[in-house]
Amino acid sequence: MDTLITDRVAAHVDYVQRLLKLTSKPATRRAVQAVLTHGQDEGVPVVGRLALIGSAAAPRVTEITKVTPTRIQVSYLTENGLRHGRTLMAYNSYPIQFDSWPDSFRDDARRLWATDPIGRLRFRDAESYAEHHYEWALTTQTLYRTVKHCPWVAFASIHNTVIARAKLVMVPETGGIE
Repeated sequence: MDTLITDRVAAHVDYVQRLLKLTSKPATRRAVQAVLTHGQDEGVPVVGRLALIGSAAAPRVTEITKVTPTRIQVSYLTENGLRHGRTLMAYNSYPIQFDSWPDSFRDDARRLWATDPIGRLRFRDAESYAEHHYEWALTTQTLYRTVKHCPWVAFASIHNTVIARAKLVMVPETGGIE
């Protein structure tokens, strides 16, 4: 397996595990308490820092994933997304427990590229289409195996929201948020 793909998969697994921690009620309470106690962090937004979105009644802890001069993109997992992940896992027919699964997924994708009109528009040839499917399968399988207590997170979609920089409520780094 390509080292670049391995590094990307490892980084994605780490990212999903961080987002999963942010869905816990104690993490949300700690983040809200940090903002109430210390005020919002007025520093420069940085990728990887935590921010609060939502209302005071239903706050959500997110991770900053992209910073531009005027807007900030934050990412998070939703309860609906996690429920959908559980449902997908329950009905999933993919043999995730087998090591050959990503390779067989790549082989199937090579055959299907000619019949997928969207795939032909997005990918220049069957090989790049197959590689995309291979990386997806590899990432899903790695997530499924790594997140022991809730492997269904591999099937949960990550939500991204853009916030105007002026409205960003960044959580201060007090050493005990996560």
